[in-house]
Amino acid sequence: MSEDTFKALEVLPGLVSSLKTVINKMAESPFSSMNSSQSDLPHTGSDTGSEDMRLSGRRMSLFTQELATLVFGRETLAKATLTGKGKKGELKEQLEPEKISTIIDAVRERFPNTEVAEIRALLRRKCNNESYKASSHNQS
Repeated sequence: MSEDTFKALEVLPGLVSSLKTVINKMAESPFSSMNSSQSDLPHTGSDTGSEDMRLSGRRMSLFTQELATLVFGRETLAKATLTGKGKKGELKEQLEPEKISTIIDAVRERFPNTEVAEIRALLRRKCNNESYKASSHNQS
């Protein structure tokens, strides 16, 4: 393995720990309204990285997609895929596998009966949705 790979692996436990801490704090936050009908809608600010969002804890699909937005941001999701491959073989950015694994672990911890394939499908859908929004916004 290369030196860069070793350096990345050294940072991975800290990244996983930090993401889990953020997820747990957001779930416990008084702003994480689980009873409000608005909890099905993410509250987002600008795409500058300061997302004003809370995680919905009622539905696995919303939790997964909102968590992906918090971890990666809408702009990154719009221009990336899980594998780095787009439609018809075009190359796109690949979402960081370590972060994808952390999201999968967090979702499965919260929703234990969830299959990994289901979570990955939701992440693919989120990338597609953000890509569509970005392309339709640019055409306006």
